[in-house]
Amino acid sequence: MHCLLKRCSLAGVEPDVSIFAARCERNEATEQLRRTLIWRRIDVNERIKLVNVAIHIAECEGEFLAWCPAVDGAFGTGRTITEAIFNCLDVVRLIIGGIGSGNVHSLNGQHPFDEKGANGTKANAPDVSAVISTTCDELRRLLVTVLRNQLPDSILLSGGLDTSILSAVVARWTKPLAITVGFEGAPDMMYARRVAELFQFEHIEVKLQWQQLRRALAETIHRLRTFDPMEVRNSAIVLIALKTAKAHNARMVMTGDGGDELFAGYPFVFELPLNEVKRHTERLIDIMQFSSFALAEQLGLQLIAPFTDDALKQFARNLPPTLLVGERYGQRLGKWLLRIAFKDELPPEIIWRTKHPIEAGSGTSRLPDYFNARVSKGTFD
Repeated sequence: MHCLLKRCSLAGVEPDVSIFAARCERNEATEQLRRTLIWRRIDVNERIKLVNVAIHIAECEGEFLAWCPAVDGAFGTGRTITEAIFNCLDVVRLIIGGIGSGNVHSLNGQHPFDEKGANGTKANAPDVSAVISTTCDELRRLLVTVLRNQLPDSILLSGGLDTSILSAVVARWTKPLAITVGFEGAPDMMYARRVAELFQFEHIEVKLQWQQLRRALAETIHRLRTFDPMEVRNSAIVLIALKTAKAHNARMVMTGDGGDELFAGYPFVFELPLNEVKRHTERLIDIMQFSSFALAEQLGLQLIAPFTDDALKQFARNLPPTLLVGERYGQRLGKWLLRIAFKDELPPEIIWRTKHPIEAGSGTSRLPDYFNARVSKGTFD
């Protein structure tokens, strides 16, 4: 691969931030890059602690790769030069700023580029497959560490990516009771059955009836003291599952809470431009709360939600957006790192399952009309 490199300097930025940008057919690419760097000027000066940064850009198969030879492991990819630069600078900020764990992004890989750096030496790009492999290893290690010392005797199994991954990890040591709640024919039932069979878990399928759900709705409102329709309908499913676990003498119940927040699992996050994904993911990590903890405590159960562990939250904060979001067969997907890390332990239909919110997976998406027609604010008061 041959790339012509052009050095662009920004006057007025101390220290000087030099960028080696690919010369494209359209001059607006370089101008867009210049505007981007001016916009990020405060970030570069203050948050990277006045360290000189040189970034190299190369184009390969329609995608841009940006890497920083001065900071081991700092790289970013994108469909445009700007996107690649954003992602690379985010990693530089994490590593130099002392926020991230350096070994997660640490690379010694080589890449077949012949361009020369500012000092005349070869500017080697990172081996992208190496950083993915290293990061996957770290993710698996963290999940093992979190779960090894607090093994659940039950899991609320939706058959989605998060609970399926947790099942794969915990199955190394124990076979928890798997519980799935939903209407007959709901997507979660089929997928959860597949996972339970794979890991030889005893599996209880609670097939919802409207009368049962009505009682659960009323109890959920009473327990959580909320009238929010989405919160109530989702929490009602969790309540039924937790009560089922307790009825079968479970004491420690595991959920997949936090996976969507940590790894860009929501469409309103992974469909954003990559340079926006990181900011929204960090905000979700900061504000995430789950009613399952309160419900479990009220029922005398201990809840385990590995994706809410502090070590995993910090790990997720350190990830560049290119490891959170990917594309398969033209479809954009979140939780990219989770899918890659466990693709050898779960069947493809689970690994590549698209996001189903709990109301869709359990079949309660028909509930809002029913809920609004029968429960008034006066009833709640």
